[in-house]
Amino acid sequence: MSTDRSLATFVMWPWFLHVTADHAPADGFVAALDAPLAPLRIAVSFDAPPPSVKLGTEQRAAVAHTADLLRSLGHHVFEREVDYGLFAAWKLSVRYFNGVHHDAATMARRETR
Repeated sequence: MSTDRSLATFVMWPWFLHVTADHAPADGFVAALDAPLAPLRIAVSFDAPPPSVKLGTEQRAAVAHTADLLRSLGHHVFEREVDYGLFAAWKLSVRYFNGVHHDAATMARRETR
């Protein structure tokens, strides 16, 4: 499988999961993967949302490598600072604790006597 096909499958997968039968491509989903992809504008940021730590060397290299790969596929990739807003830490905490709640609710429970 070529890199273009792998990327197309990766990019199309979330779309495929959310599509309904009313919006299916005329030639089907497999044919849609073979259609040429228009170049995308992709913003890359090396800043994590607060209160996160800075990216390490390995993580920064992975982001840079991914950006280079996307450029080599014809996409316009550029660096952009993300404005997470004043309540970024609050929003992150809500998602984090919602995940903790979900994990606790689905965790196997020990029988007590």
